[in-house]
Amino acid sequence: MADIVSLPACPETVLEKAVMSGRKHLVKFVERRRLLAELPQDVVPPELFAHCMTVRDSVVHEALLEKPGLSTAQVQTLAEQGATRSIRNMASVALRRRRSVKL
Repeated sequence: MADIVSLPACPETVLEKAVMSGRKHLVKFVERRRLLAELPQDVVPPELFAHCMTVRDSVVHEALLEKPGLSTAQVQTLAEQGATRSIRNMASVALRRRRSVKL
């Protein structure tokens, strides 16, 4: 079922069935897919950013780091609370770059 859910043309009804199945890997995959689809191209609204942080998904957190309009406070949050050490390190590097540009 994960193969079907990963298809770009997968209908919403199939995604709902995957969530209702209760299988953790399917629920997480569908939630990840929906969050990635919600992410805007530039500025991430605080409410959406907060929701992404509660999910604690490294794929979602990495996608957040790629957004050019991420605020310094949001990058700081990722540096402190990112889902993995790799995410936290990438956010810390991004913070250092921002600070060196301001100097």
